[in-house]
Amino acid sequence: MTSLLFRIGFFAAVFIYIAFQATWSSATRCKHEVPPVSSVITRVAVYPKRRFLRQLSPSSLRIHVHYDESVRLLSDFDEIKTNVLNVAVQFWQSALRLRFHSTISKLLLDRSCLGGLTKLRTLNQQLLTFCVNGCHDVTKCGPLAIPEEHLSRCRYIKNGSHMLSGNQGHGLKDTDFILYIGSLPTARCHTGKVLGYAAHCQLASQTDRPIAGYINFCPNTLGSRVSDRVRSLFVTKHELLHALGFSSSLFAMYRDHQNRPLTPRDPTTQLPALGLAKIGSHAVYQWSDKVVRVVERRWMSAYGNHTKLAHIVVTPTVLQVARKFFDCPTLDGVELEDQDEVGVFLTHWEKRLLENELMTATYTNSYRVSPITLAMMEDTGWYLANYTMSHDFSWGGGLGCSFAMASCLEYMLEQRQMGRQINPFCQQIQPPLHRTEDTGVQVSCTPDGVSYGFCNLIHHPKPLPREYVYFVQGRQSFNTSFQEPELAGGFGTDRGKPLDTVGGKIALANYCPYYQEIEWERKWDEPTVNTHCHTLNNYKEPKNNFRLEQFTPKSICVQHSPHWRLRNNKQVFGSPVEGAGCYSTSETSPATTSPPISVR
Repeated sequence: MTSLLFRIGFFAAVFIYIAFQATWSSATRCKHEVPPVSSVITRVAVYPKRRFLRQLSPSSLRIHVHYDESVRLLSDFDEIKTNVLNVAVQFWQSALRLRFHSTISKLLLDRSCLGGLTKLRTLNQQLLTFCVNGCHDVTKCGPLAIPEEHLSRCRYIKNGSHMLSGNQGHGLKDTDFILYIGSLPTARCHTGKVLGYAAHCQLASQTDRPIAGYINFCPNTLGSRVSDRVRSLFVTKHELLHALGFSSSLFAMYRDHQNRPLTPRDPTTQLPALGLAKIGSHAVYQWSDKVVRVVERRWMSAYGNHTKLAHIVVTPTVLQVARKFFDCPTLDGVELEDQDEVGVFLTHWEKRLLENELMTATYTNSYRVSPITLAMMEDTGWYLANYTMSHDFSWGGGLGCSFAMASCLEYMLEQRQMGRQINPFCQQIQPPLHRTEDTGVQVSCTPDGVSYGFCNLIHHPKPLPREYVYFVQGRQSFNTSFQEPELAGGFGTDRGKPLDTVGGKIALANYCPYYQEIEWERKWDEPTVNTHCHTLNNYKEPKNNFRLEQFTPKSICVQHSPHWRLRNNKQVFGSPVEGAGCYSTSETSPATTSPPISVR
């Protein structure tokens, strides 16, 4: 009987293992819409009553949201608006304040010009943009049409004279930024697993601050159910910050805290003067090395040391905050994502360094907003940040310069040499399914201590690039053919044969392995079930709650001792999942802030 019940545990483990594997491949990825220069209207007349009136109490960011008909027609629009869209907008209104307050009575946007040709001319003692060939009938922000009431009259030049045509819109009171939200089935929605995308579309004169932007959610991606809100909120907060300033297409527009451009300007056009940079198929204004710089990093792999080029943010507040956060006084900058993919490259933080940060390019663990992202928004020159909104971000905190500047292999080797854990990375590869009969599928708490998952170290179908091979063939395990990978010593022949196909699941993290939150496969109409301790929807019926887990707002992840045995009268069987679980506590600190709690 005991053997039979162990088999039951084994088959349960097989089911869960297969489901988890499928979930790993469905991570939400952002492919930011990097707007080409020609699609952005610059130098919009946003005039303060007094030039750059600096207030003792800077004003909160005032965002006006305009909902396109395409999103208002969603059957659950009201619930989505209340529980997702409003929450995300209110978050950034609380997290950011304007550095320079513009006391205009109403915000009006400019109309787009035919052919994109413009000239600066003075009218009524104001420097304004005029269209050379007239205006389009419809002005858009991304794929979304801007209402006529938000637009100024068409300004154009005819026979050398200034001309005005069309109606003047009413404008928007008490507004610093207009956000257009829609749900159109655009071509971009059919590329990969894109849930939505965003960008800015108009910039203010004299500051270059974005004053209008959009988010287009691909149809059938927004969910109003409680179980879908975490991911929907992630997408909305993430995309809105792209529109507000976190974008490689805006790096050349960044200013210092005195409103001086960090990138030189053409005195005639007032636009960046360093030419254009190619990002994918689009061209954006080239930024100066006061914003982002290219440096060489020494990069250790199983094949030795390599030279790796890194694009690093070097603005002063980012440097100050990041040096303190990582405990690395010599840190020269914070890396941007280096995977050469349109909408990912250079417009997100490097996943290896800031894994579950809101502004990395893919959602794999429950997200946090880091102080480094808030520092980045301060260094645009447009905002002041409320650092109490940084959500106790912990990934990489206090782990030093080898973590912040070297490969994950070099960091893991350094930790091992000092007798320390290699957190937040891992090297536990899941054994073949037949090996889970006795041990169950092994999981561990994620670094933030509020969920658990697998170490995402896997066998890839193809060899990885040599610079991302970190493991060598290790010892044989339990007298079987299964071999556990070992960390390479940096020189492929010293400690076994490099395992060219073994690495972390996530390419954006430079194939560095870490514990990744789990989500069960489900039918489209079923609620999401995952391993996040705060998600009430994860509640298990008593008959299936083998480890007596509790999913509450105060729950934390707790490490288990291995080899649990479940008893039902005289029957004994193995737990299908071992290593960690979620349990309620009166303490609010995550489990990772103290030694793991053992449960036997």
